[in-house]
Amino acid sequence: MPAGMDAESRQRLVEEAQETLVRALARSDRSIEEARRLLRDWRGEDPQGAQAPEDGSEEAADYEASLRLDDDETEQVIERCTELGYLDDFRLAELLVHKARDKKRSGIQGVERTLRDRHLSTEAIQEALAEIDRDDELERATELATERARRVTGVEPDAAIRRIAGFLSRRGYSAGVAFTAAREAVQGGPRTRRPSSGSAGVFFGVTPVE
Repeated sequence: MPAGMDAESRQRLVEEAQETLVRALARSDRSIEEARRLLRDWRGEDPQGAQAPEDGSEEAADYEASLRLDDDETEQVIERCTELGYLDDFRLAELLVHKARDKKRSGIQGVERTLRDRHLSTEAIQEALAEIDRDDELERATELATERARRVTGVEPDAAIRRIAGFLSRRGYSAGVAFTAAREAVQGGPRTRRPSSGSAGVFFGVTPVE
C-alpha cells in the first residue's frame, strides 16, 4: 500500500477507480488488459484541502503514488468487474470476429491481428479463431476481389492481379488466397482491346482507382 493513506482511504480510492472503469466500459468494450492499462494510468482526485508537495521532491513522488492504485488494488478492481460481467475477453473476441468478418470482410489473418491488437487473452483468441469457418475463405476473398476488379481497370492483367492481391492482403487474407482470388477475379472478368496502333493486347478499359 502506498504511503500517506489509511486502509479506509485506500478502499475509497479503489471504489473510485472501479466507478471510473465501469463508466469507461459503458462507453466502449475493453479487453481485460486494456482495462488494466487504463487503471495503471488512472489517478485519483486530490483529497479535499490537501496541498500537493513541491514537484521533484521525494514527498511529491510519494503523494503522487498515494493517488494511484498499486498492483494488488488494480487486480482487485479487474476481478470485481470480471465477476460483475463488465469484463469478458471471450465475449469481446466473439463481437470483434463478427465485426471483422461480416462488416469489414476481413480474412482470417486480419481477424487474428484485430484480436491481438486488442490485447485479448491467448485463450480467448484461440477459441474465437477456432469458431471461424475456414472453408469459405477463398470464396469470400474471390467475392471481394471481383468487386475490386471493377475499380482496378485500365492496366495489364498481371498488374491488376498484383493490385487486387495487395488489397486482399491488407484485408487480412493470406498471400496464397489473395493471389488465387485475384487471378480468378481478373481472368474471369470482362476484357476490352487496347486502343493503339501497335499490338492489340488485352487490358481493363477504365482508369484505375486505388
